[in-house]
Amino acid sequence: KSAGQQNVTAAFTTKGDHVRFAPAISWYYSAFSVVGEFIGDYYEHAGAAARNVTNYGWNVSGGWVITGEKSTPSGVSPAKPFSWSKGTWGAFELVARVGGLDVDENVHTAGSAGSAFSYGTGLNWWLNDNVLFRLGIERTHFGGVRRNTTNAAIKDDELFVFSRLQLKF
Repeated sequence: KSAGQQNVTAAFTTKGDHVRFAPAISWYYSAFSVVGEFIGDYYEHAGAAARNVTNYGWNVSGGWVITGEKSTPSGVSPAKPFSWSKGTWGAFELVARVGGLDVDENVHTAGSAGSAFSYGTGLNWWLNDNVLFRLGIERTHFGGVRRNTTNAAIKDDELFVFSRLQLKF
């Protein structure tokens, strides 16, 4: 599924070995962070004509804590946690992301996409060590869409606005 919950490919089943290769790399320095990942997915499609399938995906995201706190793999700890009475607001982080997906033509059926490319930006508000609010916007372009009037999984490219409240205990 895409970020906006559209079905990118039609449902299918696999058989035999299924291998997923997903190396990732991250870099954190002071208020900055960069995370990248590549995913290779290899398996045998269990349809009427068994075929080997290879799908690829990747993404890179970056962040900058504009209030100056240190960015770490476990998140941001605000120097001045949110407090009405003290007039403090916590920490704010600007983020950006870009990613892609390439779907094997053996599972690229009518009503599905052969590829997707997305990019977006957002703002993370770290109220304290336990509460995070995210607000973002992401654009996804679907390539190689095989349209089918009875089962169009992908309607159009999407522009997706999202928010998330995350609690950590």
